[in-house]
Order: sequence, then C-alpha cells, then structure tokens
Amino acid sequence: MVAMTYRSLFSVLITFLLHVGVSHATEYFVAESGSDGDTGLTRTNEWATIQYAVDNITTGDTITVLEGTYDGFFINWSGASNAYNTVRADAEAQVVINALPPVPSHYHKDCYIVVNNQWPWGGHPLGYWRVEGFEVVGSGRHGVLVLGVDAVSLNDIEIRNNRVHDNFYVGIAVWFVDDAIIENNECYTNGFGNGVGEHGLYFGNSGDRPVIRGNHLHDNAGSGLHINADAGAGGDGICSDVLIEENIIHDNGHIGGSGINLDGCDGGRVVNNLLYNEHASGISVFQGNGAVPSRNLLIAHNTVVLAEDGRWVLNIPTIGSTSNRIYNNILFNLHPTHGSIVLGATNVAGTVSDNNILMNAFSTDGDSTTIDFDSWQALGYDHHSVIVPPLSGFKNPATSDYRLLEEAPGVDDGVMLSEVVADILGAPRSRGCHPDIGCYEWGLQGLLMIVTEAKRELFPWLAPAARVSGQGPAPGSLPAPEASMPAGS
Repeated sequence: MVAMTYRSLFSVLITFLLHVGVSHATEYFVAESGSDGDTGLTRTNEWATIQYAVDNITTGDTITVLEGTYDGFFINWSGASNAYNTVRADAEAQVVINALPPVPSHYHKDCYIVVNNQWPWGGHPLGYWRVEGFEVVGSGRHGVLVLGVDAVSLNDIEIRNNRVHDNFYVGIAVWFVDDAIIENNECYTNGFGNGVGEHGLYFGNSGDRPVIRGNHLHDNAGSGLHINADAGAGGDGICSDVLIEENIIHDNGHIGGSGINLDGCDGGRVVNNLLYNEHASGISVFQGNGAVPSRNLLIAHNTVVLAEDGRWVLNIPTIGSTSNRIYNNILFNLHPTHGSIVLGATNVAGTVSDNNILMNAFSTDGDSTTIDFDSWQALGYDHHSVIVPPLSGFKNPATSDYRLLEEAPGVDDGVMLSEVVADILGAPRSRGCHPDIGCYEWGLQGLLMIVTEAKRELFPWLAPAARVSGQGPAPGSLPAPEASMPAGS
C-alpha cells in the first residue's frame, strides 16, 4: 500500500514537472458582430477586429476569424519555435480582407495583411506566425506583405491556403525572410495596376530556405513566381536552398516575366511543377539584381508548355549560371521559332541536361542564333532525350490535362533521382521500370494519389478517385522601387 502511494506521488510529480513552463494555447474568435470589449473566447463572445486580436493574444494562441468582410491587420511581434501564433479563417468560411489595417500608414505600407519587424523600432526578431485561409482583394500595393530588414531577417513565417487577387502590384510579397513556407495559395490577376507588370508571388531580398509549394499562380501581369535576391536592397543578395515544387502556374506574363523567375538563387530544387499557356518565358535562371547568377539547381520533372507568344521554355542566359542539373522535364513551346533551352554560352560549367522531352530548337548564345538537336547533342547535352511534336502525348491539353498517355514518349523514360520520390499529386516515382518524364507519374486514375482541394478544383477529372490530405502540404522585369520599400518591391 505504501509503495503504491509513492508511485502515485511520483506520477503526479512527473506530470507537474512536464507541464512547468509549457504555455497552453488559447483559441480566440473574431466576428463582424463581435465587440473588442468582449472576451473573444467563444463563438458567441467574439472580438470585432482582427487587429485587436493580433495585439491581445499571447504566444502560441490562435485567432479564428468567422465568415465576413474585414479590415486587414499588422503583425510586429514574435511567436516562438515551439508555440506558433496563428491567425486563420474559420473552416469553410469565406473571410474577405479588403481594407487597410487600422494602424498608421508607415506600418501597413498600403498593404492589407502585413508582417513587418521595422516598426515601431528599426528591426527586431520576429517569426513563428501562420496566416491561413483568407481572401485578400483590391490592395493599392500588395495583398500580403511579409517584410524584414537586411540586418534582422524575419524567420519561420507560414502563408497558407489564401486566395489573393486583383491587387495593384503583387499578390504575396515576402522579403528578408528565412525558412518561409508559402503553400497552397491561389494568386491571380495581380500586378496590372502599374502598367509594368508585377507578379502573383514575389520572394526575395536575401531570404534563404524558402518552401514554395502547391500554389496556383495564374493570370498575373508579370511572373507567376518571381524570386529576386536583390543585392541592392542589402544583405548578401543570395537566396540559398530554394524549394519550388508542385505549383500550377499558367497564363502569366502578359506584360513580361517568366512563369518562374530565379534571380540570385544558389542551390535548391525546382521540381514537379506544371506551367502552361505562359506568355513570356517558362523557367528563367539568371542574374539580374542578385549578387550571383542562379546556380546549383536541380530542375527536374517539370511540364512546361508555352503559348504561341512565348519566349524560351528554359532560359539560362547568364554564363555564370553553373552546375544546374536538368532532368526529366517536358519543355514545349508553341512559338514558331523559339525552342526548348537557351544557354548563355556553348558550354556552361557543370550544366547537365538529359532524359528530357524537347522540341528541335536550342540556343547557346542567349537567343542570338538557334541550333538543331544534332548540334545540341554534339555539345554533350541530352543524349537520352527525345524530340516530340509539341502537345503530342498529353491526354487532353485543350482541357489542361497534361498527364501522359499510356504509350506516350516519356512514360518510364526518366532517370531515377533520389531528390524526387513522388509526382505533383503525391503518387510515388516510379510505378514502372523508371520514373516518367514530366510532373505526372502515369498510372490508373487516382492510384495512390494524394490530392488537395485546390488541385481537385483545378483538375475536376481527378475528383472521383482523389483523397484529400488533412495535414501538411495542401495542395517577374521590375518597376523602379519606391523609397519606402526595399529595392525590388
């Protein structure tokens, strides 16, 4: 009996010690009909404004915003690595942000959702926030702005599941942020306001290790995704170890800008992306404002089909863009004279390209002249690649179905890459003797596919067989900067 009592006391003591210093997260609610004088603790005692909630929660708490239309909000304090702060739309609710935050203009910078460590003092640690599920529309600048400073970058900011559209400049802009996750957002019809062409999603200013995954970027004036490390803005001018995967990017570049622009990136992967009907370049790897040419990238398992007014599919015009590996891509161009790959010189050090599906046009002098496939292979490139007429082999490009037919070139024709173990839908690579070329792995419809709600909406033919993953990954030339923002903004 005594021993049992000791064991009981020991158990109580251990339980107490395990909970010492651990904060218990609280969920607060915001509603149009709420009051900032209330507690915010239930769905019947909600706060009225998101800004009040952001200013009054503590580390590790969650703000859930109920159906309605709201002013934006400004975040300038930090969560913790073991206690993220979250501000999110309620499940299944339409929560629209269409007005400026109720803070001074030098805080919000004419953007609707702002995470910024510059104010009220000049640079301080800020990180560990999640912003999820909002519709952000009509900003006079950027819909979502996440902005650090060169001396004190933000870190660990997660922007997920937002729909950001019809903003004057950029849909989602993220600068000086390390370890950002930008995932499963839809950004469209942004960037038409200035007549120059801005972007759906813009990441840059020396931020490192971004994960840009599962976003749907379409019909923006400039690039779908623009990365600009921008040495002129401060910092080292390099975006290191980028991961760009499973994005669906189309109908961008109306005023210029690639589907994916990479300026000043050093290391990382661009894999399993689908780009189609792009009106400028497909994927561009170069040096513009970055401190170094983009280099040391794996560009693999992408399916890219440019529109008739497109430029080059894979554009690597800078001689210093070295040691890029180009495998298992479908690179088609509907332009009458432009082709699949353009390099800045005949031999760019460390460049390897093979096991791709291509068209019979290449350039090794930055698009001054064009060479054919035989001449391209004579330089040591693409000995296991094939030339195929554009659009052939796809199931139904007219309905944006770019999966391969069973007997099409590319099925089982790829090379195994340890860095790419699944396709754009989560199906394992490979199902045959070798992985398939392009972003899809061929197989029975729905077999082993993990599809998010956003991708099911975009590709309705997958809906009957798809299962939704509940957690984890769901599924631009620049105008002159303004003095109040970092260069490249």
